[in-house]
Amino acid sequence: RETMDQGSSASLDLHQILAQAQQAFNQYVADAQKHLLLVQQVATQALSALHQEQEKVKKMEQEYQNTHKLLQQYHYPKHVTLNVGGKPFSTSRTNLQKYPSSFFGRMFGGEWSLQPDSNGSYFIDRDPRYFHHIIQFLREGTIEVINEEELDKVKKEAEFYGLEELSRTLCQDE
Repeated sequence: RETMDQGSSASLDLHQILAQAQQAFNQYVADAQKHLLLVQQVATQALSALHQEQEKVKKMEQEYQNTHKLLQQYHYPKHVTLNVGGKPFSTSRTNLQKYPSSFFGRMFGGEWSLQPDSNGSYFIDRDPRYFHHIIQFLREGTIEVINEEELDKVKKEAEFYGLEELSRTLCQDE
């Protein structure tokens, strides 16, 4: 009988140990879930704060761009002199900005930060012989009839200056 009591007692002790272990495990899981929930809440708050800061930065960036464009309008004079390969050409800033994605549109649209030289002109290191065609196109949207040799040279200049409209016009004239 003593052996049975010892066996029952050992079995009872084992059940108590398992019950305690189960209880401790459940408590551990509950605590871990609470901590996970707290971490999730903190992460959600941090993400929300990050999105708010991101919106502030976007707003500030837009304000900067608007201010920069406004300043550029006052920075550049209405009439501009370009020194193309040593030869001066004058035109209005409006003409130069007609095609915003072109060399001149970017140059005088505020995308590039440029300063005129001591003579007040902007130097462009290109051959001046064909530049009057470029200026004519910017002013009038057309180009006078040119010979075959000039046509190739003006096409290259149109490509350099990013004047796709002029390139298309020249290709139609062929």
